[in-house]
Amino acid sequence: MPSRKAKNARVAGDHAREVRRKEQEVERVYRAAIKDLFASATVPERLPALFYRREVYRHISNMSDRADSAGNVLGMVVMKLA
Repeated sequence: MPSRKAKNARVAGDHAREVRRKEQEVERVYRAAIKDLFASATVPERLPALFYRREVYRHISNMSDRADSAGNVLGMVVMKLA
């Protein structure tokens, strides 16, 4: 029977891998959204709104990068404890 630490290490590793997959998914969606956003940039008066939306997308992408980094750190900590 695996120890409680070993079981938790596996679960933490599973979660870290899932966070990585989600970060990659967010990155794909982000790139597609940016492409669509600039493809629709045909009216100069709407450019300020376009750039505002781009900033929101960028912050979401950065958030997913930070979640991935946190997952990596957590995974390393758990592995050292196991």
